[in-house]
Amino acid sequence: MRTRHRRLFCLTTLALIALGIGLAGCAWGTVTDSRTGEPIVGAEVTFQDSKGGTGTTTAGTGGLYAFDAAKGQTIPAAGSTTYTISAPGYDTVTVQRNVAYDDNQSVIWEIQGFALTRTGEEPPPPQAGQLAIDVDPLAPGIQTSRAVPASAPFPVDLVLVDPPAPLTAYSITLLYDDTILYAPEVAAQPGPNLDSNPDANQAALGPNWDCSGFGFTYPRGDTNPATGLDQGAAQIDCLTMTGPYPFTGTGVVASVIFIPIRQGTSSLSLLNVVLGGPEGEMGSCNPVIGVATTCGTASISVQ
Repeated sequence: MRTRHRRLFCLTTLALIALGIGLAGCAWGTVTDSRTGEPIVGAEVTFQDSKGGTGTTTAGTGGLYAFDAAKGQTIPAAGSTTYTISAPGYDTVTVQRNVAYDDNQSVIWEIQGFALTRTGEEPPPPQAGQLAIDVDPLAPGIQTSRAVPASAPFPVDLVLVDPPAPLTAYSITLLYDDTILYAPEVAAQPGPNLDSNPDANQAALGPNWDCSGFGFTYPRGDTNPATGLDQGAAQIDCLTMTGPYPFTGTGVVASVIFIPIRQGTSSLSLLNVVLGGPEGEMGSCNPVIGVATTCGTASISVQ
């Protein structure tokens, strides 16, 4: 993923138990079945870190494992770390991950999730879900075409459909014809440039999401100074480090307010889409980086 995405660590179950682990340092996560998503209690997790340190622990309730410095356990050093995960009835997995502790004032943590496949089963194929463009959010279902009057602003929603993992971060560019439509800047709330158009849809995302552009660039209505077909570019980047993680299923992740400029038809498409999950990228499109996500298209006719 691009550098502005920072770390993309999170797991849906961790938000429920985070308050129970008040630590000076902790490396933790869950071990689950790769097909069912069920936690694997009793799975053994072993690491060897970049400085030669090692540690072993066992996953407990909810498939949760933890290397807890407050309990005198060795935690992985920052850098490349090799994890080995095993459980009865499952194929052993050995995987290399990068450890980069996230700092939250007095608490630092590293979150790594692992999925095991039952012995004799084929691992499930990669799944990437879908990012759809809904041009009429008030109508049932996802509408990919719409006629609008020339006088009134209207919203377009970006809908994440059946993601394979909880959504923890995303980068999306929505392209349009900015001679027909315009996504203007909107008043920022509560502070300058933190909630510009496209709107981060903060109520749906949750209070712990950061849509300020990660300190690199704030969301803007049109990031491309050129005009014409596919030259309008509404850019938005959002990230959560701490949860809650509402997007474990279908939901609206962003809403863009458009103003018609003149009569005509504008296509809508997606560029440079990267969706982040617990273990990094869970899908991308235009271009595909790792796992392909189905990215929708739509059209608006201004009458």
